[in-house]
Amino acid sequence: MSDVERILLIDDDEDDFVLVRELLSEAFGGARMLDWASSWDDGLEAIGRRAHHVYLVDYRLGERDGLELAREAVAAGCPAPIILLTGQGSREIDLEATEAGAADYLVKGEITAPLLERAIRYALAHQQFLRSELEANEALRKTNEKLTQFYRTAHQFVDNVSHEFRTPLTVIREFASILQDGLTGDMNDEQQEYIGIIVSRVDDLTFMINDMLDISKLEAGLLGVSRKGCQVAEIIRHVKPTLDRKAAASRCGFDVSIDRGLPQIYCDPEKIGRVILNFAVNAFKFAGEGGHTTLWVRHRPDRSEVVFGLTDNGPGIAPENLMAIFERFRQVGGNARASTKGFGLGLNIAKELAHLNLGEIFVESELGQGSTFGLTAPVADPPEVLGRLLRRPELLRDGSTFVSLIFATVGLPEDAPLLEEVERFLQYHLRASDLLFRTRQNAWVIAAPSIEQGGPGMRDRLEMAHSEANRNRPGDALPAIILDVGGTWRISDQAGELIDYFRDVFGVHAACHG
Repeated sequence: MSDVERILLIDDDEDDFVLVRELLSEAFGGARMLDWASSWDDGLEAIGRRAHHVYLVDYRLGERDGLELAREAVAAGCPAPIILLTGQGSREIDLEATEAGAADYLVKGEITAPLLERAIRYALAHQQFLRSELEANEALRKTNEKLTQFYRTAHQFVDNVSHEFRTPLTVIREFASILQDGLTGDMNDEQQEYIGIIVSRVDDLTFMINDMLDISKLEAGLLGVSRKGCQVAEIIRHVKPTLDRKAAASRCGFDVSIDRGLPQIYCDPEKIGRVILNFAVNAFKFAGEGGHTTLWVRHRPDRSEVVFGLTDNGPGIAPENLMAIFERFRQVGGNARASTKGFGLGLNIAKELAHLNLGEIFVESELGQGSTFGLTAPVADPPEVLGRLLRRPELLRDGSTFVSLIFATVGLPEDAPLLEEVERFLQYHLRASDLLFRTRQNAWVIAAPSIEQGGPGMRDRLEMAHSEANRNRPGDALPAIILDVGGTWRISDQAGELIDYFRDVFGVHAACHG
């Protein structure tokens, strides 16, 4: 106990002082430096001087008690442990002493030298542990502040560089397209091939830049998503010219196989298109010249979803690498040419974009036979879509425990041109965890998860955004949007009631209209 040189007893009974002094002498093999404060005020003043290593405080100190003294001492930053001395032991006193900040308590009638020694040793060890923990936490806090600053700086750098790259790449691609289309004169086959390579490589760089920007937005929680009812054929039609061009540049065969009669899906079509492009670009690269890739789409009615797949006859992927390929900055396999290397972001982003669209990605592969990369998207059935969201806690904002429904109505005819702009406005101001469904051409319902009951917050935010939007466009104002909170349900035990209510709103077989 060489680390304990001074102990203070705060007790208004001199007999207790004599007893404690004798016990300390017996416990530590000689006289100890024991000081005595005989009143509450003298004790608090002595603690304020911080000249002692341990404080022994009597529970009874005249009109005031030791618990109150312990609380004030701890609040003032007392660095040494406090041991409470009581006249009787009980669980209530034990809990009160702990809550007051005391390290331990002893019943005076039961104190022995070994018990006192053990209590002091424990209190000192516990105080040292707390001090070390505080120091470690402070060091960790400072480190986290530095890392946060580095992280922000790195993200800002990535964003700035990415945006700076976009302008020259756009110029290169535009002029290359002018040459490719023969607007400046005819080119021979070799020149056409070289221009095609330039366009393809510019597209590769554009994909990489978009990947970096999307990663930055995802991690900052700023990546917007605009989900609605979509036709699969329209999504494929939009991406097919790029797929044809990339397949031709890789000299890889490519075809499309889509089931007839596919239902609408609920998704952000641009994000689904990005996933398909990421899958296809990888398939073309690894199938390579002379290889073949098929884009197929199937309906899976038993799971209320549509499946997109890219199947190639490339070298395949080893089983131990199937999950690793979706990790950021991971690339596996050595059969692709060096020119196919990227940042290893594409598949990781594809996974995140699929999750934002309430779907999943999967991969099936066999070495020497090829691979299939797939993406699922929910059928545009509002109750089913809402059920998917409620089963995906990682998508619920800030650990939301409630879902509110907000009905939005516009007093315009159902064929009014401005209705599409109203929907774009609503989509723009929703969060990634919010769902928007069209109930009629001029009416919508928003499912908004939240951490507190009630939906006025979302309604007020949309009303403020509407006013701000019309201040900036006085000549072509958005029509008034009537917003009503339809109710709030607790996710943990009222999710079924909410989905049943949704079925009543839309009808059992209703589909979401894009």
